[in-house]
Amino acid sequence: TLFQDIYRVGGGCHWDYMMHTYPIMRTAFGRIAMCLNPRHSCLLLLEKIIFKQKRYRQITCISEQCRREILHHYKLPANDIEIIYNGVDTDVFTPRMRLQYRDAVREKYHVTSDEVLLLFVGSGFKRKGLHHTIEALSLIDRSKKIKLLVAGRGRMRKYLKLAQKKGITDRVIFAGVCKHIQEIYAAGDIFVFPSEYDAFGTACLEAMASGLPVIASRTSGVSEIISHRTDGFIINHPIAAKEIADYIKVLLEKETRENMGAAARKTSETFSFNANVVKTLDIYQKVLNIHR
Repeated sequence: TLFQDIYRVGGGCHWDYMMHTYPIMRTAFGRIAMCLNPRHSCLLLLEKIIFKQKRYRQITCISEQCRREILHHYKLPANDIEIIYNGVDTDVFTPRMRLQYRDAVREKYHVTSDEVLLLFVGSGFKRKGLHHTIEALSLIDRSKKIKLLVAGRGRMRKYLKLAQKKGITDRVIFAGVCKHIQEIYAAGDIFVFPSEYDAFGTACLEAMASGLPVIASRTSGVSEIISHRTDGFIINHPIAAKEIADYIKVLLEKETRENMGAAARKTSETFSFNANVVKTLDIYQKVLNIHR
């Protein structure tokens, strides 16, 4: 709509999303082509009208990264924007799920109890950094018992070819879309999220709530809630496969993995659905007070 009392920015500025999702946008031809695309041009126009004509009373963003993008492109007053990080259902995504699902899921995907299971969850494999994850896995010594399970919707062929090229097809499992993703988290040991761009990255928060240590890129908003070397690792650039591999190697040590996983769970509790609702209601009240 062209006017909202509260405008929630849940995916960052559309221009930044396009720049990171479509490499051709870095060329003049690509930018012209994208602007001629009806969907993208409409979204860009709506965003411009809402922000530049101040057709809102309050804006909420899901990360500081998202907030910076808006301030950069539209020069809005900083006080117009509040950050409310995404929330997670800490009753659904919980380490307790391991007791019920871990063994069965690992058996389904032929993962033995002594193998460390990396998880990659999300659709849009390219932007989420699956290529870099597979590259990182190929750098882990073959003597290490480790596999990667990929859950989500995406074109698998080129990633299967990459795994074949790297000689690790036996270490990569494609599970497709999983209806009950909490069961997948229950089977995992480490969550890898080297996204090239993400305004937040809720899957990473779900993994933390499930008690998994995470490896996430600084180019994702969720990195703002991760304490480096405490509940996860933050990589400075998603294409740094060696950096990802180095952190995976650290987490191959069971005690380190379990300690960081417990810390990740504790962090996630700060971002429960209840906490998210309380902060959102505070914004509603703020806007209602403006109307009075």
